[in-house]
Amino acid sequence: MFLNIIQLILLGLLVYIVWNVLVDRKAGDKVKPRAYLAWVGAFIILIFILVAFVSPFTSSVVDFGALFTFPLKPLGLSLFLLFLALGGVQKGGITKEATNYLWSAFLILVFFSQPLVASWLAQQGELEALNAAQLAARRNEPVGAIVLLGQSATQLNLLEPRQLQLTDTSARILQTAEEYLRQRALGSDPIVVVSAGARLGFNTATPTEVNLVEARDIGRLLVRLGVPRERILLEPSGSDFRTSALAVKSLVARGELPDRVILVTPALGMQRARQTFALLGIDTIPSPAGFLSFQSGAIPKILVDVFPNPTCKDVSTITIRDLRQLRVADFISNADSLFISTRVVNEFWTSVYYLLRGWLASGVEPIQQVRNLPCPS
Repeated sequence: MFLNIIQLILLGLLVYIVWNVLVDRKAGDKVKPRAYLAWVGAFIILIFILVAFVSPFTSSVVDFGALFTFPLKPLGLSLFLLFLALGGVQKGGITKEATNYLWSAFLILVFFSQPLVASWLAQQGELEALNAAQLAARRNEPVGAIVLLGQSATQLNLLEPRQLQLTDTSARILQTAEEYLRQRALGSDPIVVVSAGARLGFNTATPTEVNLVEARDIGRLLVRLGVPRERILLEPSGSDFRTSALAVKSLVARGELPDRVILVTPALGMQRARQTFALLGIDTIPSPAGFLSFQSGAIPKILVDVFPNPTCKDVSTITIRDLRQLRVADFISNADSLFISTRVVNEFWTSVYYLLRGWLASGVEPIQQVRNLPCPS
């Protein structure tokens, strides 16, 4: 009760400060001039940028960052343009400037919600991941550790807290189990590191059945998939690629892990994850999962070319090409396509932020296209 009273007092004080910043009481409680408000907005953005560079992993910075980057995404930019257009709506009609804003918002929504556009954007973002997935299926190299970046790979069933629900990104968990079983077949018994912190939106001060660290839940699921409990190492602080890489780096420094690991990542963020780990001196073998290119409604682009082989009739190259003709539905906007496009755009801006922070290593070799596949046994 006492804490609630303190929160109400602080909220009232905050409202009073904001009111005095925005409203000129001497001018009859009118809003202060636009130039003044622009300086106030610029000052707030500057404070956010400084805090983000000093302490980028706090929840307040993450929340404000999501708000700050909202206009940089298709839906956010469209809504921002619609908001600007409202200023040009008058009793006698609408201004030419407002009309341009409306058309711009309409075209942005139509473009990014096209299945054809969304599929092309996803395939461009996952091009190297496609090659990495083919190499992962044919890897014969024993490795001592598998690292799963498991943030947001599951969600809780609040009606039954101990029951998990899989999401569209849960393929990483299955991929991790497959990598472990593949390593066992090669005679290796690797450590499986599950890096995933507390779920966003839950109180983590007093852990309960509802807000358990996600790594624990993923670990239980991996046990059901055949990974021995004693070979699973939970890393409960990873909230993004950077924090996971720092945690794995500390494990390597203590000798608990080798400096060469299999890295299970989302397909779209695979290259950023590789560069993040490489900057800390960790050599990674990528194992991507959860391809947006293969989501419902996406246009498949994988084709296996067959070439003569002196020993057998075997495929020799995997190329990227259209597998079917375009349909009318590929040009009809839908929410799923807008979601995929937004994921790609969000990954682009996240990579830009990592680059500005100096969290990405340069010179990381790209994944080469799969060639000269062996004959089937």
